[in-house]
Amino acid sequence: MRTVYEIRYDNIRQCMNDAGIKTIAELAQKYGKSQGYINNMLGNKPNKKIGEKVARGFEKFFNLSQGYLDKDWIAEGFEPVHIPGKDEIGNRVVTALKDKEETPDSLAASSGIKKTKIQEIISGPNFKTTNLELTKIANVLGVRLEWLLTGEEPMNPPVKVHAYEIDAYENLSEVSDDHTTIPLYDVNLSAGDGAAGYEFVETKYRLPFRIDWLQSENVKKENVKMMRVKGNSMYPILGDGDKVLIDVSDTTVQNNRVYALIVGDELFVKRLRKTYNGGLEIISENSDEFDKITIPPEDLGYVHIIGRVFNKQGKTGL
Repeated sequence: MRTVYEIRYDNIRQCMNDAGIKTIAELAQKYGKSQGYINNMLGNKPNKKIGEKVARGFEKFFNLSQGYLDKDWIAEGFEPVHIPGKDEIGNRVVTALKDKEETPDSLAASSGIKKTKIQEIISGPNFKTTNLELTKIANVLGVRLEWLLTGEEPMNPPVKVHAYEIDAYENLSEVSDDHTTIPLYDVNLSAGDGAAGYEFVETKYRLPFRIDWLQSENVKKENVKMMRVKGNSMYPILGDGDKVLIDVSDTTVQNNRVYALIVGDELFVKRLRKTYNGGLEIISENSDEFDKITIPPEDLGYVHIIGRVFNKQGKTGL
């Protein structure tokens, strides 16, 4: 039986092949690491195991669901194979495209799959695909892989809710060592060419959070900023006065995630999607009252991503 490290190695090499990345040097450049670092894990004679944190990082890079690289897809028969009802897969892709307001071109750009392959899948049933390609499509469209393959409801993945014991404190001096306190920040903007400059201004308001909870979110406490939401453009997921936790180290846009960002001299908390031509869509949940903003590639210099919103504090949705 193969070890998880061997499985991760084979899966990442397969992801490289599917993404058209031909060499370790090319992967290192795209991934933002040194060639030696990558070669130690993925070269012909690797001398370093691909650990948990590294595997999760590669999954984000290749736009895969968490845990994907740990599965022995070959042993489970998920090489390119005939999939029953493939014509229905194409229909479900079209349904998801309409539901998420995506296009075949934007899906191709976000997933890294060729436009011609996307069109083949939509046209079905005479197409060849792999589990990796279908997983990428499911991730970009925010739907369950099982639904895409079989139509098994629900279409969208369940929302994960973490439950923790509530600790009550009379004052913050009583906070235990397994907690950290995070202050609420105001953001001061300064105008200039492109996106405005900004600085975080700490307020007196602070909240305690469990350190192990932050670790479970893969967030370092020094990278967390808490900010207050103004307005109802993100209702029903965020409302006026809600507080959001932002990971300022996570500034690479992943489709359909919520980010704090500056556009020109305005501060936003919005859902973001990359467009097929390299631009950016800024989306309000309250689409009945707030229109989608599309930033063309040539204007991205006016956009600065502060960080990804990974949690909130507030009553909205209750």
